[in-house]
Amino acid sequence: YAKDDLTINGTGSLSITSASQNGIHGTNDVIILNSTVSVTSDKDGIKGKDCVILQDADITVLSSNDGIQSTNSTEQGKGYIAIDGGQIEVTAGLDGIQAETQVLITDGDLSITAGRFASNDASGKGIKAVLDLTIEGGNIDVYSLSDDTLHSNGTLTISGGNIALEAGDDGIHADKAITINAGDIQISQSYEGIESAKITINDGTIRVNS
Repeated sequence: YAKDDLTINGTGSLSITSASQNGIHGTNDVIILNSTVSVTSDKDGIKGKDCVILQDADITVLSSNDGIQSTNSTEQGKGYIAIDGGQIEVTAGLDGIQAETQVLITDGDLSITAGRFASNDASGKGIKAVLDLTIEGGNIDVYSLSDDTLHSNGTLTISGGNIALEAGDDGIHADKAITINAGDIQISQSYEGIESAKITINDGTIRVNS
């Protein structure tokens, strides 16, 4: 826990188990670079108020609440999660990845299982952003037991990557607009495959089972 920025960067490995609190928690930025980190927590796995940045890291999270979370909803340019490269495996009781502003995935291998403890009062979405969710590349496999796999309260853009989704509710959902520019998208199970007020498909390969 840090009342400031928290950076993990280097060789070796770090294993954290928290029986009653968050695994890693920083009240400003949480940055993990080129490191191997394993977290088991009774609350959130990795939580950065202002942002969480994961670059070329090997991350494993098992959490009872959210897997990876950023919570600053009041300051402009904060409350985001950025992932660029690495291998990330998240098993979350609630949301797998959740940001109060934006989630940006540039590259990497992501495997997410969400919603083990979801309810009417607590969501269990795979990847959730309040303002914008953008995927530019990577191999992304998301399973949500009872909720959406990819979800944005605002906009959602996919411009590349290999994406496999299995949803208890919607496969890809955005309240305002969804834009798909490229990528290979497989939605093997869903209630509604792709849902938004506006959907624009410019390119890509999309398979939907709803």
